Amino acid sequence: MINIKVRPVNAEIDGEAFVDIDLFDDESIEVSLSVKQASDIGDVLADFSKTFTVPATRNNNKVFRHFYRSDIVDGSGYVRGIPAAIYINGDEFRAGVINLQDSIIKDGEPYAYTIQFFSSIQKLNDIGNIQLGQLDFSALDHDYTSANVRAGIRGTLPQGTDIIYPLASTVTRWIYDSTSSSHQKYNIAYHSGHSGNPHGVNYRELKPAISFKTIMEAIKESLGIEFSGAFYNAQDSPLDKIYMWLHTNEGFLNAESPHERVLLTGGSDLSTNNNIYIEADPNNRRFFRRGSFQSAVMRVDVDVALNSGGQYTLYLKKGYNGEIVKKVTTSSTGTISLDVDQAVKDEFYYIEVSSSISQTITIGDVDIFFAPVGTSNPLGFYVLYYRFSGGFSINYKSRVIPSRLMPEMTAVDFISGVSKMFNLAITYDGDDSFNLTPLQDLYSTGNVFDLNDFIDTSNVLVQPATKHKSYNLKYDDSEQSQSELFKSQNQREYGEMQRTNNSNIKEDLTVEVPFEIPSMDVLGNAGNEFPVFFSVTNVDASDPVTGACDSYFDKPTIFYVSGELITLNEGSRISIIDDNGNDNEAAQVLYFGLLDKYDDPQKSLGFTFDPSLHPYNAPLATTPASTQFTNYWEGTINTINSPYSRILSVKGTMDVGEINRINITNVVRFGELLYTIDSFNVNLTTGEFDIKLLTRI
Repeated sequence: MINIKVRPVNAEIDGEAFVDIDLFDDESIEVSLSVKQASDIGDVLADFSKTFTVPATRNNNKVFRHFYRSDIVDGSGYVRGIPAAIYINGDEFRAGVINLQDSIIKDGEPYAYTIQFFSSIQKLNDIGNIQLGQLDFSALDHDYTSANVRAGIRGTLPQGTDIIYPLASTVTRWIYDSTSSSHQKYNIAYHSGHSGNPHGVNYRELKPAISFKTIMEAIKESLGIEFSGAFYNAQDSPLDKIYMWLHTNEGFLNAESPHERVLLTGGSDLSTNNNIYIEADPNNRRFFRRGSFQSAVMRVDVDVALNSGGQYTLYLKKGYNGEIVKKVTTSSTGTISLDVDQAVKDEFYYIEVSSSISQTITIGDVDIFFAPVGTSNPLGFYVLYYRFSGGFSINYKSRVIPSRLMPEMTAVDFISGVSKMFNLAITYDGDDSFNLTPLQDLYSTGNVFDLNDFIDTSNVLVQPATKHKSYNLKYDDSEQSQSELFKSQNQREYGEMQRTNNSNIKEDLTVEVPFEIPSMDVLGNAGNEFPVFFSVTNVDASDPVTGACDSYFDKPTIFYVSGELITLNEGSRISIIDDNGNDNEAAQVLYFGLLDKYDDPQKSLGFTFDPSLHPYNAPLATTPASTQFTNYWEGTINTINSPYSRILSVKGTMDVGEINRINITNVVRFGELLYTIDSFNVNLTTGEFDIKLLTRI
């Protein structure tokens, strides 16, 4: 017996409890199940049904809120994603969603609704369109200080190693020269005992990176789902070791710079002119321009002192909507003037400050001047009317907020990118849990289900598995300087795998992952090398004094981060320039790069291994044992492309109660041989099915 239960469209009116949909006695409900079809490797597919109709009974009309009527305020428009589940003999067969397509009216009366069922994998598409920047990464927020960036270089931020700072520059191509006379701005070698020549890595050049697993966990929490399987939960899961660099704008890191309101205290009226005067707010947060004159030219002078030479911005704002009347961005101290051409009667004003770095900003006297309206050069006509002399000090803390540094990418696009990287099959485990398993693991494992008792052997169609002329596995095209050079010399992208098979086949298969991979550099003295990456272009045109290059960013760059610390000997350490412009010695850096680890690397992020400098054996003299292709794609492509590979299309019938025993990840026995399920279409009403089986090579 087949039952379909749904949660009512308007749960606020009809409650949250699932209710049965009335079905036609003779309606066929056909469901297609697949993990990833052999003809479409690289695509993740959801289980789905063909459209079918259900009667417009009183019960169903209530469930679907009389979809056929447009005069019901709380009725349904075109409805997607109604939570639903299919039950066979009382046992759940599939949970998912129903899309309501249309309604049918006969002889002026509602007759039926057309609906389609999708398994819960469809939920990833329906609710996964949330942007990564909308996810909750607040646990990784931290103060933007040179001390925290230096900690992130070592992997010792208080937030742990879920967020780190790789030695990757977006503006400068560094050099390393530890000789005591070399003091170029872009020389990042630390020199002791010198004065007046600070140089090194400006900490504001560095941007954080967070692990794939951290992003997946944030997706999981936001969407209310679970991810399962050995690939996801293993202690050495690659998702824990691959990081996405949060480089989403040119130049330095744009840390969050909230505006701080300046408290205005110690006010004193210095004028007796009742036509224009200032009224201070009792809460010390604003002041009013009063008097009989409708408008006046106003200037606000703010005395500013800093504990460092960092840049800051002063804002003069007005009204409840916070309109910016005047702003000045500077690193100067002393008197900063904010002028207003038309200071309107009874309008209120206030002062705010923001800073691009963490620093202490001290506000001294705030003087307010007026000049007559229409004065062509008011400078000589300004008269001091009011002074706030209480002073105000802000220990300003810029914040790094990873959610605001995320690329423009949806959660489902991120998951799709990960799926393509690792050739994942995504299957539904129930209870909103999604299993992530590399497809070639499904081809080599799985419980055996014997189909011999159910298959009609009188008509079996045997076809070759769908092959392609060539297979092309690649990351997004990169214009980073070294990747561009590689492409010009090799006519393909860095890390791209191109494999040609049979020239008689017309179609090609291209799988493109929406990330970029790094062509790494190595700096340091012999025996004390460390990895660096430059996301720049036009290296040949870099500034000879500062080393500055054109910043480059496009799709997110990803790195392996192994957790290994590289310890540098004295005399071979790195200089990091802090908030005050002083150089600080860094003796340890966290390994990151194209390869999976520092000590004896074994894996490359590339689909094919292309040379990459590596600090353990710089320049890299040996090829790592495996790539993304050999680890996750080669078995699948070899199976499909084998001359012995076949797709068997067979039909049969089974008792409806048996259908629940079949899992799409099963290995199937037909005759004496074992097969992998490519796709399975079944009529839940009659038990008739057709199944495509892929030979196991």
